[in-house]
Amino acid sequence: MTEGSGARAVAAQGAVLFVDISGFSTLTQELATRSGAAGIDRLARVIDDRFGRMARCVEAWSGEVVLFAGDAMCVWWPARVGDDLAGVVARAVGCSLGIHERLANAGVTEGVDVHVRQVVLAGALEPVRLGGPPHAWWPVLGGPALHDLGALAALAPRRRTLLSAGAAAWWIGSVETGPGFAGSRLVSELPEPPPFAPLPVVPVALVARDWLEPHLAARTRFPDAPSHAELRALSVIFVRIELGSAPLLTAQPAVAAVAAAVEEHRGSTFQAVLDDKGLVIVAAFGLPGPGVFRPADPAFAALAAHAP
Repeated sequence: MTEGSGARAVAAQGAVLFVDISGFSTLTQELATRSGAAGIDRLARVIDDRFGRMARCVEAWSGEVVLFAGDAMCVWWPARVGDDLAGVVARAVGCSLGIHERLANAGVTEGVDVHVRQVVLAGALEPVRLGGPPHAWWPVLGGPALHDLGALAALAPRRRTLLSAGAAAWWIGSVETGPGFAGSRLVSELPEPPPFAPLPVVPVALVARDWLEPHLAARTRFPDAPSHAELRALSVIFVRIELGSAPLLTAQPAVAAVAAAVEEHRGSTFQAVLDDKGLVIVAAFGLPGPGVFRPADPAFAALAAHAP
């Protein structure tokens, strides 16, 4: 484990599934144009349905959701350092193919086809805690296995699963040559029988008390209850931190500086994600938070974005 200024990194390995959802932006425009405010409610139900289908597939394949970021999802299957990765790669691929199938079964909404592009990566990973006191600490999954995520996600075809070179090295099923990226492979089916034993599914209620905040843990007792959402005026800033090939933990000073600038200008830094666009910090003005209420005035967001 590596630590510094409260941030910490842990060496790990495993398989990661990155899911990029296409079609939500078009669907949002269609629903807003046709139905106005009622269209937003319809959009919320569609998003809830699609993410619900994906989450149930992740649970069925014993994965762990690392993040939901906009219209993307990242899932991982950890393994002990030195272990064979064939089993976790197979689970990630099985989950990916299941997501393709479940979304295809959902059909077309308002004339818009919501589909996904998916990449499976495997190898050395680095779960890291970044941020700064008093309110902003976020778990972020990085590591060498994810270095090519951006390039691979841009090349992943619709309704197929793209394996990175690291994942392809552990895959024992049939593959096709990947599109324009050295060592990548395309896969569309699992071998029979699957090359792993089923993992036990631990009921969420057994771990919710220790890992979830009380209001979230309470919801696990009513798994069929609808999701809740609200419309709120916000000013949002996205801060991309260039890492290159440097370890994720080296971003800690920059992440802490961003969090401090946002807090100084009465904003709420609520997410740090590593996805196909790199390391991105997301902050909003207009969210309730510790202390005073943060106004949605875009001037606060602009001042924070240009803070030295």
